[in-house]
Amino acid sequence: MRRVQIPGMRQFHAIKPLAGKLLGLTAARAIGQACSMVASILLARWLGPTEFGAYAIAISIFTAVSGVFSLGIPAFALRAAALGQMQATGYSLFLNVIMSTSAAIIGTAIAFVFSGLPLLPMILIALAVAIESNGELRVGLGTEFGYTRIVNIFLISRGILVLLGMLLLSYLGLPALTAFLTTRAIVVAIAAFWLMHRVNGPWRSTSKAPTDGSLRPLKHMGITSAFVALKSFDVAILGAVASATTAGLFSAVTRITMPIGLLSGSLSVVAMGPSTRSSASKAKRTVYYLAAIAVVGLAIAGVLSIWSTQIVTLIFGAEFKAAAGALRWILIGVPALGTVGVMSTVMQAQGRTRDIAWQVGVTSTLSLILVPVLAVYFGATGAAMAFAIVLWLGLILRLNTARQLIGE
Repeated sequence: MRRVQIPGMRQFHAIKPLAGKLLGLTAARAIGQACSMVASILLARWLGPTEFGAYAIAISIFTAVSGVFSLGIPAFALRAAALGQMQATGYSLFLNVIMSTSAAIIGTAIAFVFSGLPLLPMILIALAVAIESNGELRVGLGTEFGYTRIVNIFLISRGILVLLGMLLLSYLGLPALTAFLTTRAIVVAIAAFWLMHRVNGPWRSTSKAPTDGSLRPLKHMGITSAFVALKSFDVAILGAVASATTAGLFSAVTRITMPIGLLSGSLSVVAMGPSTRSSASKAKRTVYYLAAIAVVGLAIAGVLSIWSTQIVTLIFGAEFKAAAGALRWILIGVPALGTVGVMSTVMQAQGRTRDIAWQVGVTSTLSLILVPVLAVYFGATGAAMAFAIVLWLGLILRLNTARQLIGE
């Protein structure tokens, strides 16, 4: 009996493993980040806008310093692994340990001076950030080389244990912030070291730099990473030009964007390998599909913004009611947030690292200008306006680069 070939079935079987990998990774991240989001919301409710603002300022500084010192190493390592450049991947792991440790030390000093938080929470944040940086890099590499089950266990257990540990320590009488940071540091350390031990792929950490030119893209990826990191100073700048309370209001409502960030992160990790190996025209079509999704998301966000006051009050309590205006603009920017991150991954995989570097430079610089200017006049709502404007500008610039990919 002759076998009938259904049109499109071959393509379906080709993307089936990718879809399964994405579904598993997204589900694991969803569980882990849902717990982290609940912990952040509880922390905001317990601390109130002002104290939560001080915490947010410290995290903003740590994120920015860590990003600058990362030198684009995680994205480069994923690209090198997908291309089979094992020595470059191993050297990236070595560099990541050195740079994340340096970032933790310098970030502690800067955050202690500008946030006003005690030294102990600063040290705990630094410990968690340094170790998690190496753990997240292993998540990407483990996903690329098929260690999905181990990666998923890491992502789920980390979020659940942070939430449970925070609730337990708070019940025992520790202040909420110290309880949160203590459990985060302990859990992240144990989980990250376990992951690094279990995920042993075809690479090995090495201090010997490759001499075959495979490190060349790292320069532009490092510039991109630095500009992205500088944009993370927005909360610290907001606290400087306005107040810690304003920073707390803005930072609290941005926590609602965590589900979009998680989907973007999962897509980026899964898409790096296939995008590196695909043609430019296929990469371009991927970017256009993502743009269409962003437009649909914008329409949904417009509807949700009608109930922004009720959403803020329900999630964070009456103290955060003033953040309703900021939430409206955050919701407008959220659809672009998820899309821009994945677009950048696809572009980097296609070797367009220079284009991404200057585009991120433009949007990050604009963010650092708009946030303080608009915050002076409109407070947290002004910072959220800057958030939305910068993200949609980034989306437009990525689309322009995607259009240029065809015909090369």
